Amino acid sequence: MGGEETARGPAGAPAELDAHREPTPEPSRSGPAGVGCPTLAIDLTSPCLVRVGEREVRLNPLGFDLLVMLAEEPGRVVQRDALYHRLWGEDGPEDQQLDRHRRLVEAALRPALNGDGPRPVIEVVRGVGFRLALPAATVRVRT
Repeated sequence: MGGEETARGPAGAPAELDAHREPTPEPSRSGPAGVGCPTLAIDLTSPCLVRVGEREVRLNPLGFDLLVMLAEEPGRVVQRDALYHRLWGEDGPEDQQLDRHRRLVEAALRPALNGDGPRPVIEVVRGVGFRLALPAATVRVRT
């Protein structure tokens, strides 16, 4: 038969068809602000346990209280002084303790919220405080 050869694209389709194919979108790694962010549900009657979508995540008591404070005002910066006062009373511990608990909450929630994505769950606003970096519509605090 004829000596014609048809160039093949990566999926085995003729190259001329492959050139007109729309590229397959990459999976979204946009993190918590992206579409489809699971709901973060905090039930104050179940201390230390939060739900991220269908997953349960256990936090230590201070981490839970920190998350509650931030979730009460998602998207707004909560000042460090307010966090210290509510979590430890008048005499707060060293500055590093608040950062330590933020990192623990971040480590517990990140896999359920956005995998290993680069976006933080809790943003640090240098010299001011912390902000819960989740869309307000995805955060529920039940009393």
